[in-house]
Amino acid sequence: MKNERSEVLYILFNNCVFAKNDGKLAAVLGYGKNSRTTISKIKEGIAVTDKTINDIWEKLCDTFFMSDEELCVVAESVALGRNLLSELQGCYGVG
Repeated sequence: MKNERSEVLYILFNNCVFAKNDGKLAAVLGYGKNSRTTISKIKEGIAVTDKTINDIWEKLCDTFFMSDEELCVVAESVALGRNLLSELQGCYGVG
């Protein structure tokens, strides 16, 4: 479960789905400045503890009124959109 959640958070955070930067996201979730570093670690693919992943996951669900499944669907949609954009840019030389 942690790996799946880590991957979902990685996609969501790297695409600025909930906030335009790590500091704003930490503030929205009610964390202090040190949590910005934790969010940055997730964005960089650096391992963080299961407890931290689960805590951030739960805060996202509570703050944005989303279920576990909805977070996964949003991440999947963002990833698919990014892939489509990359393919279109490759086909048409745009970008």
